[in-house]
This record gives sequence, C-alpha cells and structure tokens, in this order.
Amino acid sequence: MSLETGIKLINQTIKDITEESGVYKMINAQGEIMYVGKAKNLVRRVHQYTQIERLPNRLKLMVSLLAKIEVLITKSEEEALLLEAQLIKGLQPKFNIALKSDKSFPYLVIDNAHKFPRIFKYRGAKKEKNSYFGPFLVTGDLENLMLNIQKIFKLRSCSDKFFSRRQRPCLLYQISRCSAPCVSKISEADYSKSLKRAKKFLSGDVAELRNELIKEMEITSENLQFEKAAEIRDTIHLFNQLQTEELYNENAYDNIDIFAVYSMQLRNAIQVFSIREGKNVGHANFFLDAIEEGDEIVKTFLLTYYAKKAPPSVIAVNYTDSNTVKVLETLFNIKILNAEKDKSVAKIYSIARKNAEISLIQHMKNDIVADEILQQLQNVFDLDKPIQRIEVYDNSHIQGQYAVGCRVVSDGKQFIKDEYRIFKIRQVKVGDDYSMMHEVLVRRFKKLESTNIPDLILIDGGPNHLAVASAVLKGLNVTNIRAVAIAKGPKRNAGEETFYLDDGQVINFAKDDKVLYYLQRLRDEVHRFAISTHRKLRQKETITSLTSTIPGIGSKRQKILLSAFGSYEKIKQASLKELQQLPNFGKNFALEVYNYLHSKKDE
Repeated sequence: MSLETGIKLINQTIKDITEESGVYKMINAQGEIMYVGKAKNLVRRVHQYTQIERLPNRLKLMVSLLAKIEVLITKSEEEALLLEAQLIKGLQPKFNIALKSDKSFPYLVIDNAHKFPRIFKYRGAKKEKNSYFGPFLVTGDLENLMLNIQKIFKLRSCSDKFFSRRQRPCLLYQISRCSAPCVSKISEADYSKSLKRAKKFLSGDVAELRNELIKEMEITSENLQFEKAAEIRDTIHLFNQLQTEELYNENAYDNIDIFAVYSMQLRNAIQVFSIREGKNVGHANFFLDAIEEGDEIVKTFLLTYYAKKAPPSVIAVNYTDSNTVKVLETLFNIKILNAEKDKSVAKIYSIARKNAEISLIQHMKNDIVADEILQQLQNVFDLDKPIQRIEVYDNSHIQGQYAVGCRVVSDGKQFIKDEYRIFKIRQVKVGDDYSMMHEVLVRRFKKLESTNIPDLILIDGGPNHLAVASAVLKGLNVTNIRAVAIAKGPKRNAGEETFYLDDGQVINFAKDDKVLYYLQRLRDEVHRFAISTHRKLRQKETITSLTSTIPGIGSKRQKILLSAFGSYEKIKQASLKELQQLPNFGKNFALEVYNYLHSKKDE
C-alpha cells in the first residue's frame, strides 16, 4: 500500500456514503481496525484525510496502510458520539491517539494472571491482564511506594519462575516484606484480601481502607485474637506514617485528575495533575498530533488514558461540550467539571495550563529542527515516504564472550526504549561478525507486523555488513526498507564516517552537517545500549565468581545469596542476623560466611 493508494480508496469510498452523521472505521489489509471516528457529516470528515498537508505524520502512515473503510449511519450526532466512544474504549485502535509523553514514566504493576499475583515496577507497553498504577515522575517515589506496599500488604514481588521453585520462604518473608504464598504460609483467600486492599490503597481509597482495617482490628480483639489485632494495629500505624501534608488545601476534591489542553497549529499538549486523598501524587505531559480539535481531542485522549486504569470519581477538563460530557460521564460513571470555571480547581488548572503551553512551544521548536533533518535524510537516502521508524543494529562481544546483537529504535524524533532488543547469539561461531548480523536480522524480520515496519535500518559496519543485511531482506521478501551501513573513517574519528547504501551509493557528509550529527547520535545510542548490556552480563558473572570462593557455599546457597542481596557489595554489607535468616544457611554457616566476607580486603 502507499499514500497515493490510500487517497484513491478514500475518494472512491466518499462516492458511496451519504452526508449523514455516523461512525467510520479505517481498516488495514490484515483486517485490523486502525482508527475509529465520528462525524456529523461523514462525507466531509472522511474527505479530510485526503488533505495530506494538514495530516500529521502518524495519520499519513495510517492512510498509506488503508485497505478498507466501513461506515455506520446513526440517527444523530449524539448517537454517533456514544457509539464512537464505546468502540474506542473497547477496541483501542492503534491510530486513534498516540500518547507521546515527554518522558517514559514507570508504573507499579500487579499481574492478575497468577493465582498469587505479584507486584513489580515496569516501563513499557501495557498488557490487558495487568493492573497499572502510576505513572510515577520520580523513580524514588515509586521505590518508596513499592517498599511500603510490601511492608503493609506483604505481596510477593518475585518472578513466577522463582516462585515455582521455592521450598522454603525467602529473605523477604523473614524481614516481613512478603507473606510467602510460595510455600503456603498464607491461604489464597487471605492473600486475595491483601491484594484487594493494596489495590484500594493504590487507587486512592485511603479513608475507606483505614476504616476497614480499624474495624477488623476491633473484631479480632473482641475475639481474643490479640496477636492478630496487634499485627493489624502495626499495619495501621505504618499506614498512617505514609500520609503526608496536603499540597492543595483549597481543592474541594480529594480524588481528582485535572487536565489542561493547550493547542496550536493542530498540535496539542495535555498536562495531567493527579490528586489522591488530597495529595498531589504526580503530573505528566502528553503531546498529540490530530486533525480533531477541542472536545474531540479531550474525548479521545480520556478514552485512551483510562483504557487500563479506573478514573477517579471526578475529573476536570477545559473543554466541556455538553454532549461529550454526558457520554463520558455515562461510560466512566464519573463527574466532569469545567476546569476553567470551577474555582475549586482554579489554582492547579492554572499551573497545568501554563505548563502545557510552555511544553508545547518547546516541543514544536524541537520538532521543527527534527522535521528539517528528517526531510534532508529522506532526500539524501532517497526514501519514498516520510520517516516514521528507524532501527539501528550493532553486534558486540568481548574476546569471544557475551556475543549479542543489539537494536535501538527511533520514531525519527525520539528513541522508543520499549522496543530496544537484545539478541543473544545462538548458532554462529563467536567472532564471525557477518554471521552474527545475519542471525540477528533473520530473527527480526522473519515476522513483521504492519505497524512496526522500519523505513530505514542503519547497520554499524561496512559494505560487507550491508551486503548481509540486503541478502536477508531479499531472502525474506521484505521490500521498501532502505538499508544503510555506517563505517568509521580510516582513523576512526567522528566526522569521517562513510555511508554505504543498498542501491550502491556511497555518501560522505561534511563534518558540520546536521544530518551527520543526527546519524551519529543513532549510532552512538546503539553503542551505549550494547555497552550497558555487556556491563550487566559481566557484573552477573563477576558476582557469581566472587561468591563461589566462599568455603562450602555450593550452587544452591550461592543462588540464595544472589537472590536475597543482588550484588556482591550488598552481600558484604549484610549483617550476621540477615545472613542467619536465609533459607538453608543456619547460624553456624551464616557465621562462617560473615567472617569470611569480613576477613577479605575490599576488591
């Protein structure tokens, strides 16, 4: 498919639809619904997608993938709005809205698929089965919350593999940070109760949860279960310690999300402030390119933002068309305030609005520079369409060890770290760089999805590396991807790189060329990723090697040490009591380990 083909399809479809209200669905060749939209006049709205100069790159890509358009006629625009909202909420089409945050924020996640769900920190694409809490702007806040969740609710944080192999409780049980469901120290029913309470806490239902704990403490005391009552009392005490001063005392709502939308030249920034139990728990910035405006932007954004998490009981936005409000309040069972008129949120909204304006202006300035470079890159490398995705590859090993291929991904303007990949080399002789590259690229391109096809792949290497890449793409019948190799100059100095293209061209840039600097950044990022990967692999082996020198340690106890403390430095810092609490250690062996570690000089 191509942009021209997509436009022809749209023009043909327009001939067969009426100027009535309704919903339209954009569908690709695989039958996937890429986009859902509503219109007061279907012909007029669908025709907008042929006005290429007004479309952001994201929607240009969608048009180029278009294979079919389906329309549903409705009795009114209001009915179309409700139907569209239901479809977006249920289907979450990939092109409806691409939330671009100015930072990749981590979440606290509960994996609901397991009998005893675990809690863990996570960055990346969301999975439907999981519960997500966040995002957290400050990693330290997430670390502290994770620690306190473990202390209060004693949920497990280990991997499923580690969980399935346990025969005795791990260190976290010994220090009262896990209930050890792995060895049946807690029933499934009691664990489920703790899990529900943790979710309440993370969702902001603090007052209700505190009252629930107090009531349970009173009941256990009446039943003469004093040990259990004392345990609940300690939990409440710790729980209360977590409560901080209210940052926005004038806000009338304890649980509310406040959204400020700032728009300019079909570009939008949305700043979100989240208040839970009267406390500011974080804010985040999102950037959107869309042909919709005002209420439609807000509606589509909210449907995406709350796709995987429950909204608070109240939200405030600065676009509040009555029909849109009615639909969203019905769908989410919430109250929606007009952020510009409601005095109770005036201060926070004012801050959010200013932040959104400043961030959008800066974002657009950065985009102008990036767009110029990407246009030059498209011209120099003779690409057929605007660059949407670049993949950069590098192979690496250290004296024949830790052989890996690394991939980094960019959408042209920012790195997409969720899509970075490490390929551990499986089949080839270590040191054979060309065979390594062949294996990596075959594993990458033997399965392609329509939405993750790169426009350009950049290979760190020379013409022989490029020949391997071209052969792989040809052998897998992968077309319309430009392959380019970047080779260092004879003295390996920055600015002397030579670029080899798969059509036989050889290109050298001037040392001060912005395109060269851009390509160097891509190359340097894959180098950085490869180096950090090797560092982690070496650290893991070093820790294993150092702990193996402990007399009588054995592989089983060695794994227990590594699992409990994570690094050799932390093992050396462990107290004798902590070592004695480890499974299969005992007092005497723990003392031997402690004495051995403290008799050695610092490495």
